[in-house]
Amino acid sequence: MSSVPTISTSSDTDSSVGHHKSDSEPCVANDLVYTPWYPEGVSHQSVRLNSELEVYTKHILLSKEERNKRNALRSMVQDVAMMLWCSATVKAYGSFACNISMPCSSLDLVCENCGSIDKVTQQEVVDSFVNKGFTVKGCAPSPSGVGVCYINLEGQGVDINLSFAEGGSSARQTVQMVRRWLQEFPVAVHVVIALRSILSQAKYDKPATGGLSSYCLLCMVIHTCRATPQPHSADSLLFAFLHMFGQKFDFATQSIHPNESVPVPKAHAAALSIIDPFDGSNNLAACCTKVQQIRAQFLYCLMALSKWDTNAGTRRGYKGRTPVSAVISHRWVTTYREAVQEHGGAEPTAS
Repeated sequence: MSSVPTISTSSDTDSSVGHHKSDSEPCVANDLVYTPWYPEGVSHQSVRLNSELEVYTKHILLSKEERNKRNALRSMVQDVAMMLWCSATVKAYGSFACNISMPCSSLDLVCENCGSIDKVTQQEVVDSFVNKGFTVKGCAPSPSGVGVCYINLEGQGVDINLSFAEGGSSARQTVQMVRRWLQEFPVAVHVVIALRSILSQAKYDKPATGGLSSYCLLCMVIHTCRATPQPHSADSLLFAFLHMFGQKFDFATQSIHPNESVPVPKAHAAALSIIDPFDGSNNLAACCTKVQQIRAQFLYCLMALSKWDTNAGTRRGYKGRTPVSAVISHRWVTTYREAVQEHGGAEPTAS
């Protein structure tokens, strides 16, 4: 590329990866550096990107208590569903079902075996969940307009996306496929979590506002795994991903297929084309319109991490910062965790 894309910044926050304010810099004392994921401190000379990505993943993923809370919510949704359709079964899918969910991630559920959805009106569905203590934030009617095919709930501070199927759904099939991917490429988890954090702090992680969904991001990482030599390490895979989608990939003429090791010809007219492994005509990234901004974030991270000697754990001209804190804001991580503790899962906002 002939020029470096402009990275969005804010004068009031450090939510963009391109800027870290002084109160979110690592603290250094006696050769120790402190970050939210290294609260006890670690010698900055011993920090390596590969191990730091692993530590960061453990810090940011759901705790046992948070997982138990979401399992209890799924059971509550199951109870409501069976009141409406006696044969209904509520299953989890998405990042929670694959054990890669972050605290502010939505809980994705599907209610299968509803029979005829239109036998229960939209208002009856809404009232049933409200009566059990859920907040209904929105819903989508069935094709006939009588029943409901999707509802967005909030329960105990957790955002819940619940869809309805008259029979079975592809949710379980998708979960099984993702689990196979992560068994084949276990280090992909650390890269996905880091990239989700990078996009979240820049507010490019919501498909509803033109961002990139976590499933799309996972498909891109798996494609990178197949395109690069093995064995993989978290740091080498992250660099390969940032190089591919920050510089190399031609979004105008190429599509991404997670089960292919090379890009395929563009299959969809959208700005970003990610082919659904179960339906080649479906573009998983159809809602992603901020492709150039997202690519700029990836390119910035590639340049920021390239300044580090990943073997020596040092960066020329700077003592104290760690590789991960060069691209993920401490303030964002701290706010993220505080929001979860205070509100149970509300979206964090920098201040």
